[in-house]
Amino acid sequence: MPATQGTLVLADISGYTAYMAGVEHEHSLEIIGELIETIANSFDGRLHIDQLEGDALCATTERTDPEILSWLNDTFGRFHERLRDIRELSTCPCRACASAGDLGLKFIVHRGEFSRQQIGHAVQLYGTDVNLVHRLAKNTVPLREYVFATAPTLAAWPSKASAGFTSAPQKYDVGQVDASYADLASVKAKALADRVEEVTPETAKLVIRYHYDAPPERMWRLLMEPESRQRTRSKALAYPNIRKDFSTSPYVVGSYPAIARIGIDAGKSFTTFPVYVERVSSIGVVVRPGETWLTYTPIN
Repeated sequence: MPATQGTLVLADISGYTAYMAGVEHEHSLEIIGELIETIANSFDGRLHIDQLEGDALCATTERTDPEILSWLNDTFGRFHERLRDIRELSTCPCRACASAGDLGLKFIVHRGEFSRQQIGHAVQLYGTDVNLVHRLAKNTVPLREYVFATAPTLAAWPSKASAGFTSAPQKYDVGQVDASYADLASVKAKALADRVEEVTPETAKLVIRYHYDAPPERMWRLLMEPESRQRTRSKALAYPNIRKDFSTSPYVVGSYPAIARIGIDAGKSFTTFPVYVERVSSIGVVVRPGETWLTYTPIN
């Protein structure tokens, strides 16, 4: 494939190796997967994701303007919002969930040339600049979370965009690489300050409670164990309640929602919607004379 001029971005999760070495396998994979997906969703429509590398994403764009920095700041904010939710909403005491807050995120940005080559069924990035952006992930920047941009990258940006960067040239076997870093601490502080307003049962417009005829310890296992969570996420059932039906599963990943109608004689009939649902919450069904509407809230 022909070479392309543009910008390479490596989004690398900091602390990944130590985290994976000291925690439970199942929950750690689930948490890392959520964080990688958060980064990928933020990149979507902005940067082309070329490679998934375990704890990192390598992406490209033909653009070289400072808007890229705004994209990375937005992605960084979303990453820490998701990490905060994982940490605060989980009741699991395992080390993977308890130490998720030790993870961080850094970005390596380099303006250069790259091409793509077909290897079997996969397409991989290729080129000297591709190698360089990966090499820059090992650097002497005295921070845990930052944007590290090379001199060619910053040269295309106005002085206002590059004003917050500190010079930190790196020496490798290929010679010296001029680059500078920007601290992301203020971006993180702003993202975590913009919290969603808490809704209590007293202030909520609608409150739905579920009663499960099972011991608390069994319900905890069903809700928290990865294997059980996958099973409960795979189906959504809606039951009639006078004017509308509501789902017994508030969180759905990859399924065709179905309505279970229960008659007076306790008999059940199922209607499956011809709509594939991928990552949504608040599944619901509104029933009116002669029509049935499937409603749901997509998850970003």
